[in-house]
Amino acid sequence: MLSRNATECASRMRRFLSEDVLNALGKATEFSQRMRKLTPARAVWTFVSGMASGAVNTLADFVRLFAEITGETMAYKPFHDRLSNPTFPDLLRTTLSSLMRQLTLPILQGKSRYLKRFSDIVAQDGSSFALNDALKEIYPGRFTKVSPAAVEVHCTYSLYKAQAIAISVAADKDAERTYLPDPASLRGQLILFDRGYTCYEYGSAVKTAGGDFIGRAKDKNFNPTIVKCFRGFPNRKGLVGKKLKDLVLPKSNVDLLIEGKDTHGRSHQLRLVLFYVARKNLHVYLLTSLSAGEFPPSIVASLYRLRWQIELFFKECKSYTKLQKFMTKDPCIVEGLIWASLLAVLIRRFLLHSAFRKTGKRIAPFIAAAMSWTFFLSLAKDVLSGLLELGQTLESILERLKSTAEKTNKHRASTFDFLDIHPIGGYG
Repeated sequence: MLSRNATECASRMRRFLSEDVLNALGKATEFSQRMRKLTPARAVWTFVSGMASGAVNTLADFVRLFAEITGETMAYKPFHDRLSNPTFPDLLRTTLSSLMRQLTLPILQGKSRYLKRFSDIVAQDGSSFALNDALKEIYPGRFTKVSPAAVEVHCTYSLYKAQAIAISVAADKDAERTYLPDPASLRGQLILFDRGYTCYEYGSAVKTAGGDFIGRAKDKNFNPTIVKCFRGFPNRKGLVGKKLKDLVLPKSNVDLLIEGKDTHGRSHQLRLVLFYVARKNLHVYLLTSLSAGEFPPSIVASLYRLRWQIELFFKECKSYTKLQKFMTKDPCIVEGLIWASLLAVLIRRFLLHSAFRKTGKRIAPFIAAAMSWTFFLSLAKDVLSGLLELGQTLESILERLKSTAEKTNKHRASTFDFLDIHPIGGYG
C-alpha cells in the first residue's frame, strides 16, 4: 500500500504532468499539431530529465537520451529542426507557468510575532550568464567586451513555498526593475530585493497596495534628506533636514525616516535602517516600509537575510541543473534549455517537498539535486509508458529522498530559527 505522501504526489503528477496533459499543452502552443516521434510530452520529459541529471552537454546527448527514454530512435537533423522553432521554448515556458501554479504548495510558516502579518515572504533577484557571441543582437550583455551576449533570468521566489513563483527571461542589458512583481499582488506579503531593484517609487507603491518591502540601497550615491531619527544618535532632533552623507555614522545601528525624490521628481518618505556589521566595520543600507516601533533594526536585518534563499535557488540551478552558458547559436534552443532547467528544479523540489511533507524535518535541496540522476530517468519512462507503475516509482523516489536529503547540522543556529520559521504539513 502506498504512503499518503506518495499517493498525493502521484495524483498531482497524473493531473498536471501526464502525457495527455503535456500533449494538450503542445497543441495549444502549436509545438505539435500531429503526434510525431518527438511529441510534446516526450520533448518535455527528455529535456527535463537531461537538465536534471546534469550529464547532458550537447544536443546529440539529448537525442541519445530521447532514445533511451522512449525506445525509439530519431535522426539529429529533424530533432534539431523541431527545437529551432519558437514553439519549443513556448511549450516549456507554458508548462513551467502551469506547474508553478499547480505544484508550488506552502511547506513553511512563520510563527514569530514579526511574521504573523505576512501571508508569504518573497524575494526578487536575477542571475545572468554569457551566451554564444552570435546572439549579441537578441541578448545584448551589459559587459560588451567580456560577454557581448548574455541573458538574465529574473525570479520571484516564495520563501514559504521554497519555489519560484514567477520567472522571466530577458537580455542581460534590460533594466532589472522592469521585472518586479505588480505591487497589487503583494498585499499582505513582504518582498525582499537587492540594490538593482530598489527605488523610491516601487517601495511606496508596495506600501500603498498593502504590502511591505525591504530593499538594499546603493550607499555610494544614496543621499536623501533626514526627516526624523528613531535611534542611533543622542541628538536626534539636530539631524532633521540634514543630508545622509553629512552624518558621521556611529559604530552601531542607525534608524531614520528619510525623504528622497524619484526619477520623476516626486518626493517619497520611507524608513532607512543602517545596520552595523562589526566584523566588516560597515553599515548595510536597508530601505523599508516596516514601522520602526514594531520592527527594530536587528529584525529588519534578519528578515533581509532571508533573501539569501533565492541566491541558493540560483546556485542549485547553475551547479546542478545546467543553467549556464549554452554554445548553440540558435535563440529558440537557448531559451528552451533555460526553461527546461527551471522546470527540472521545480519538479525536483516538488518531489523533495512531497517526501518530507508532515515530517516536521528540514530539507536539503542541494543533496536532492546531486542525486537527481538516480531517479529522473525512471520517472520519465513511467510517465511516458502510461503511468502504470507511477505510484510505486514515486514511493521509491520519496523514500530515497527522505532518507538522504534531510538537512544536516540541525543544531547550527540559522535565521529560520531566529525568526521561528518551521515546516508545516498537508496539501492545500
